[in-house]
Amino acid sequence: MSAWTIPALLAAAVLAVVAARHLRFSRTGVASTEPAPRWQPEVLRSPTAWAVTGFMGIQSLLAYSLIAWLPSIYRERGVTAERSGLLLTVLSISSILTALTVPVVATRLRRQRLLAVAVVGLSMAGLLGVLAGGVGGAVVWAVLLGLGQGGQLSLTLTLVNLRAATAAMTTSLSTMAQSIGYLVAAVGPVATGAIRGATGSWTPALLALLLLLLPLGICGWIGGVDVARTEVV
Repeated sequence: MSAWTIPALLAAAVLAVVAARHLRFSRTGVASTEPAPRWQPEVLRSPTAWAVTGFMGIQSLLAYSLIAWLPSIYRERGVTAERSGLLLTVLSISSILTALTVPVVATRLRRQRLLAVAVVGLSMAGLLGVLAGGVGGAVVWAVLLGLGQGGQLSLTLTLVNLRAATAAMTTSLSTMAQSIGYLVAAVGPVATGAIRGATGSWTPALLALLLLLLPLGICGWIGGVDVARTEVV
């Protein structure tokens, strides 16, 4: 337990220093006096904004569900606890690659539609591999799932900036996408576990996650529309 206490204490100390510096700068007038961007209700009437929000919510739901249950799936297939847990490490590490590269590619494209389909396709390949059963390719499927998740999350955050014309609109779209998106995401682990409990098998739960890739791809296709032609505002 003490090994986990040290990082937590260090993080708390860093946050305390940052908070103290921010408070001091605010009192001395060093902090910015510009008003915070106001909520822009136009985002609620924008199909593009809802597409970005849907992409955020569904990809987060998939990510949370797999993070919660992937080790349990392989534990039931006879994989040891250590190796099952290691799959999450593989998933997380592989997600870093697309998390760093997808935004670079996305900002250089007029349309991000094919990029959205590509990162969704990675998750589809990974889920199909897990659904097929067996344990031989577990690491490969974890890598594909990680690449898909990292690309989807980073693409969502990039689309928030690309689809908004002003700082105020960016803030509003980000608020909408993340608040609604994470509410949707919270349903994922609970619903996935409930399906497993009701059916006695992971197959229906994995099929449900697989079916969600269709609306995810549609949201990515709409949200990745030509930057020069369509923006949230």
